[in-house]
Amino acid sequence: MASYAIPAFTRHYTVAVLHQHASPADSLGLARLAACRDVLSPYLGTGEKARACRRFGVEYVLVNTGLSRVIDLHFCHVDPVLAWQQRRALEEDAALFERVADYGPKGALFRVRRERLDAMCGIVTPGERVPIARTTEQAAEGVLLRTLPATARPVPPDTTAGITLAAVELGAPRVTRGDSVAVTLYWRRVGAPPPVPAVTQLSIETRAPRGPLASAALSRIDRILVQQRRRQVYRSRTPSSPLRGAFGIEHWPRDRFVVDRTWLVVPARAAPGMYAVKVSWDAPIYMPNARLAEYLSDAAAHPGLTLGSLEIY
Repeated sequence: MASYAIPAFTRHYTVAVLHQHASPADSLGLARLAACRDVLSPYLGTGEKARACRRFGVEYVLVNTGLSRVIDLHFCHVDPVLAWQQRRALEEDAALFERVADYGPKGALFRVRRERLDAMCGIVTPGERVPIARTTEQAAEGVLLRTLPATARPVPPDTTAGITLAAVELGAPRVTRGDSVAVTLYWRRVGAPPPVPAVTQLSIETRAPRGPLASAALSRIDRILVQQRRRQVYRSRTPSSPLRGAFGIEHWPRDRFVVDRTWLVVPARAAPGMYAVKVSWDAPIYMPNARLAEYLSDAAAHPGLTLGSLEIY
């Protein structure tokens, strides 16, 4: 299945949001990965999915609902909850997808109704009506807002990677070690999205006790030594792409806020105290040209926008 010979000699592809089995020189590789994400997305309308299926000749869609944990893939994250949302979305789009195999809790296989693709894409003959189907506004109704709620706290804008964070809500001001705290992020599209989804990091940090190498230039090395000696951590990061990457930024309406409900994980070895909660996001870099200071200094290695404070006890 992973051989380059399959697309080379048969023109068939097996595409997943993790990777695809084609040559690295394939000019449409990223577009196929994005189309795979879109067809599986619970936030996209039937028309958008039909156009992706028609463009790349999609015949079957397999959903794996047997996941036991979150997996960070190439174009999005997947987890048990999202997998079931994807399966329900395909079942609700029965006009486009026909379930041909049910593997129970492990997943399901769907056939694309290719005889309906043209009509679903709006390509009809004179006198023929376009079928009524779910729009993206309807599919993503629960994550699109016209105005921010009164409980959301605005944050300074930053237009990195074509999106900006407009506001935030922290679920609790205090949390125990080893627990998680709910975080709601309100995003907005402000520019052209990157070719691949933005990478987002939620982080907590506090001042670590001074160690043998305490200095601004060597603060990261000094913190790591203190953490090893005290068996406590003073910084932690949780990857959290908007809506787990399942709703492509290029599909976000520009006049809506996108609601991203996620969780910030607190390590069991976190030192008690007050922590700053930060978020950062950027276009992914697969071969970063990091500066030496980023390996030595926390200030250089952990930038981000401060969202608030959190007490850990």
